[in-house]
Amino acid sequence: MTQSSYLMAFIRSLMENSSMDIREKKKRQLERDFTETGAALNICLTEKFSDVNKILNTYGIVSQRVRDNKTSVAKIQRDLVECKSLLYCNREELRSLWLELVEQRRCLELVDQVDRLRSTPDALGYLVTARAWSEATQLMVSSNYILESQIAAIPAVQTIKTDLALKNKFLIDELKKELNRLLYDKPCILALEMHSRDFPLDKSDSYSIRKSVHSDSDYKMPIH
Repeated sequence: MTQSSYLMAFIRSLMENSSMDIREKKKRQLERDFTETGAALNICLTEKFSDVNKILNTYGIVSQRVRDNKTSVAKIQRDLVECKSLLYCNREELRSLWLELVEQRRCLELVDQVDRLRSTPDALGYLVTARAWSEATQLMVSSNYILESQIAAIPAVQTIKTDLALKNKFLIDELKKELNRLLYDKPCILALEMHSRDFPLDKSDSYSIRKSVHSDSDYKMPIH
């Protein structure tokens, strides 16, 4: 039975009985129950004092943390509202800064491409000297691809474009010579050497034949 129901039952019994003896009896019973309850409560508090004290302290700490968290959340909400207001006010400025950043990034890319084009003629000459035909061709193709992009509209690139056109023609001529050498000169020389082992010739005749091979190979297969 709960405290409220117990009190209601006690009051109802007092109202139903008008006899003073019964009321005094009920009063003494209530006092006795109160004394017993108080004694039981004191015993429980004495036995569980440390636990009760610990619970109360923990409750106080938790309550303080909850209050602190509520304060922090309220501050965060105010800061978010302020940030939202500032962002709304500076939206156009942020958009302008973003566009400027994109433009600067594009400018850096163009500068990098121009620097690569400037170094291309020297690198191409080095590769041709080293007879690295594959690397030279790849470098020339990539440079021509860059020149066909938006960078072609830059006035400073026109000089580089002219220089690369000359290098391109020079590379094509060198590739033609190299192909003629590989397709005609070298096989003919190998064939002559094999033939000379089977049918020995004089040194003068061998030299004349080699010279004839070298002079004819340039006209034997023009490569376009």
